[in-house]
Amino acid sequence: MCGRIVQKNNRDDYLETLIRAPRAGELFPPDPVGPRYNIPPGTRPLTLHEFQDGTIQVERIFWGYKPQNWARKPISNAKIETIAAGRWPWNWLMKEGGRIIVPANGWYEWKWLTDDPKGPKQPYYIHHANDEPLFFAAVTAWRPGREHGKDNGMAIVTNDARGGMVDVHDRRPVALAPLPAHRTARLGDAGHRAARPRDRRIGAQYCHGQPGHDARRRRFHARPAQGAGRA
Repeated sequence: MCGRIVQKNNRDDYLETLIRAPRAGELFPPDPVGPRYNIPPGTRPLTLHEFQDGTIQVERIFWGYKPQNWARKPISNAKIETIAAGRWPWNWLMKEGGRIIVPANGWYEWKWLTDDPKGPKQPYYIHHANDEPLFFAAVTAWRPGREHGKDNGMAIVTNDARGGMVDVHDRRPVALAPLPAHRTARLGDAGHRAARPRDRRIGAQYCHGQPGHDARRRRFHARPAQGAGRA
């Protein structure tokens, strides 16, 4: 799963990595929010989308999605297997073109230290081995003009953690390379809006990429973390 993320770079750093724009800061107004090292669900992390004019836009969208008639707490993660199968509640979000990108520097996972389900857990900070920015696939019901909150929130897409991540947790966020991440955010094409991933094994199909684009083939590093909050 993906319980907390880190966004320590400024917005323009992420944009320049994604769209190779040398002066991305000139295209957007200043962002008053500084580096954030411990972002949980229920807050509004930085996201990238192309809901307007086919150009990348920046928005802070509520992390957590509450489908209509959903009696539990908002959903913060969307399994790629559920999306691939076209099942509720992600099926209509995908058909409506609700793909967005959540840029990040890494995320936290918690590993049990004993077999006791009530026992202590050790937080780990997981990031790219070369400290490169990551671009998490996400789905959302938010659109420009809609209120921010759980009814129009977003969920980060997750995949199984086998073959590409350290042995800390059985699931991980789908982290995309810059080029397919850029394609994921592009929502102007009607066929792209209607498409959904066909291969439940990988998250790269989420953006019409190739299997190698998924984080399964990328190198990650995990180290014990302090002050990461509770799982």
